[in-house]
Amino acid sequence: MTYTPKEPEPVVVPLPTPVPEPSKPEVEAPKEPERPPVDKDEAKRILDDLLNNGFATYPCTIGRIRFMLRSRFNWEDTMIIRRMDKANPNLIITHQQEMSRLLLAGSLMGSGPTVFRPINAGTQAELEADFEVRLEEVDSLNNVFISVLTKELQKFDNIQSYITDNLEHLIKDF
Repeated sequence: MTYTPKEPEPVVVPLPTPVPEPSKPEVEAPKEPERPPVDKDEAKRILDDLLNNGFATYPCTIGRIRFMLRSRFNWEDTMIIRRMDKANPNLIITHQQEMSRLLLAGSLMGSGPTVFRPINAGTQAELEADFEVRLEEVDSLNNVFISVLTKELQKFDNIQSYITDNLEHLIKDF
């Protein structure tokens, strides 16, 4: 008798059953941060200043020291952007501090007894010299004052944004 090996039985490996992918939660588009409410009368006053003077002012007081902020001209915003590009701060806190300094310098019209005239024309050198004087004034302030003034400037800028968004409606009241 000769030995003949049996054919091996086929090995059946069950295919894994597909695991359903977990459902991904629907991602909502990021919402624009809500702005704090704006005093409509204040917005109208600022719009009136913009229309009649070419700039608007925003007074604020810290203790007994009175500060006057004003709307920035385009050249100031452009200069601030250029300076931020040159500085290129790599830490967010450094970026915020530098931006606060520059925005305050661009908006500062008065600090205590010191008053700065709004300058919206002149040579580039004259404009930069005017900005430097205001930046020196900002740099002489305590960090607490800079923080408080930055918050006040944010309120003022928020009102100006409101005016931009609602100009047609507000202009009808004039």
